[in-house]
Amino acid sequence: MTRPVGNLEKFSTVRHAHGFYRCVGNTARYSFPSSLKDLSALLEIALAKVILQHASLCVGITREDTETSQFVRLESINVYQCIEYHKLKSSTPNEYEQGLIKVLERQHSALWPDIDRLPPWKLIIMQSDTTSSTGRMTFDAMFAFHHAIADGLSGVAFHRTLVSALNTPSSTASLKSHILTIPKAMNLSPPLEKCVSFTNSWLYIIQQIWKEFGPRLPFTTLPPDAWTSTPPSLDSVKNYTSRLEAFFIAPELVPKILVECRKHNTTLTGLMQALAALSLAQSVPEAETFTQTCPFSLRHLSGTSPDAIVVQVSAYESTFPVPVISSLRSTPNPTKLSTILWSLAQSFKTELTREIASLPKNNIIGMIPYISNMHNFMLGKFGKKRGATYELSNAGAFVNEAGEGVEWKIERMMFSQSGSATGSAMAVSVASVKGGELSVCVTWLQGDIEEGIVKKVREGLERGLVRLGEGKELGG
Repeated sequence: MTRPVGNLEKFSTVRHAHGFYRCVGNTARYSFPSSLKDLSALLEIALAKVILQHASLCVGITREDTETSQFVRLESINVYQCIEYHKLKSSTPNEYEQGLIKVLERQHSALWPDIDRLPPWKLIIMQSDTTSSTGRMTFDAMFAFHHAIADGLSGVAFHRTLVSALNTPSSTASLKSHILTIPKAMNLSPPLEKCVSFTNSWLYIIQQIWKEFGPRLPFTTLPPDAWTSTPPSLDSVKNYTSRLEAFFIAPELVPKILVECRKHNTTLTGLMQALAALSLAQSVPEAETFTQTCPFSLRHLSGTSPDAIVVQVSAYESTFPVPVISSLRSTPNPTKLSTILWSLAQSFKTELTREIASLPKNNIIGMIPYISNMHNFMLGKFGKKRGATYELSNAGAFVNEAGEGVEWKIERMMFSQSGSATGSAMAVSVASVKGGELSVCVTWLQGDIEEGIVKKVREGLERGLVRLGEGKELGG
């Protein structure tokens, strides 16, 4: 046994055991100056080197359906079987992108098989079925993984390690007939609770317990009734189909968007929260308000390297004030609407900064030890109101290596995840490459939210970002 699954990691093993949440993915577009004769052999050697640098890639999971699940060291890994190849039809760029999205949707809908003896991750390579006229070698590589072994920043770290391995080619990885022997010295990082000591006040504990289990009594003061789509449904799990829509902001627009965010004392995440609120306010006119949840990294508390593959995240949850949602609906003047949006973006940045500064006190991660049975806790969510309307995650901007001999580059980065049967109704996941495109993926579990609402949110986010990048008013 390598070690028991930690508190936060168990959150994902339980969801996967029941099929409620299945896969996270970071998809990078790799580029090489010329064509290659044997890409598969090159990738296999590079991937073997990556595996030996990350203990999280060397483990399986046993007893996932119990409260005592364990990570176990795999004695060996067939690296060839960890890579999957797809040739996508691409008579047009849009046809290729639609093919890529279908591959991502299929992977996000799949459970990880035999994870007691096989690694719960894979590398999926997608290439055009036509030869590039530029002579460059390009392909998209999805690092797909079980959320118990890695978080979103870990996906970025994986690609950083892989592109580095491609830029320093060698045959030093100990591969024998595709088999990589895992050294016994490979040790997993300790679980989050061993790295950060969370402390919660009694008032915070009571508030969280009441929020989760307390009845709605007439004499209690309740927060606004946020619209969070339909309650979790076992029918959606039975017919589990994870859906994905994506859009991309052109490289020349991204710096202009970031400049405007700094000018208005906010961040890209804050801006997108405001645009999401506007899109939902317009798409669900009967809703009083909405609740968002925004994951953030805890590596600054644990001292963990950004290059590590770990699970160290928490999330900030908040409900938009009802008057703000009302004003988003009732303000036709573009200038006034822009002022409201920027104010909302600023407020979100302030609130999130305050939440992070208060750590490790009064955070939801510190409540996990109070859950005596995680399986029953998750099953108890069905038929009840969802905790959040949507999740918005930002994996940040990938920075390519610079210097002599660096030929492999990453041109684009996508971040996506499976639909969550017991979580928010949809997820907005953001990633970018410095100097390149900004990608936004919107994912949901089919049946949990109307597809038309998701499409309107996606369109609203794209419209707002493009307008800002083109120098137009945000509220137009």
